[in-house]
Amino acid sequence: MGNFLHPDQGGAADFNCNAEAGAIKTCLQAQTDQAKCTVAIKDLYQCCAAMWLTHARTGERPQDVKDSYCPLPPELQALLRKQ
Repeated sequence: MGNFLHPDQGGAADFNCNAEAGAIKTCLQAQTDQAKCTVAIKDLYQCCAAMWLTHARTGERPQDVKDSYCPLPPELQALLRKQ
């Protein structure tokens, strides 16, 4: 899992998931086989899920959240089902 802590886990969420997105970029630059980066991609999706859950609990709508790394909740749910 990534380096973020969800508030339910006693920490503050890394709402922009920068570290997870950076890990994907680093992996893709080092690997010719994208399949070898699935762990990094899964970490990003888990970070995004925690971020969206936290925002939902505070009443923020996805369109009000500025994030360039995370898919919107419906797309994220579909991606997580594929894994």
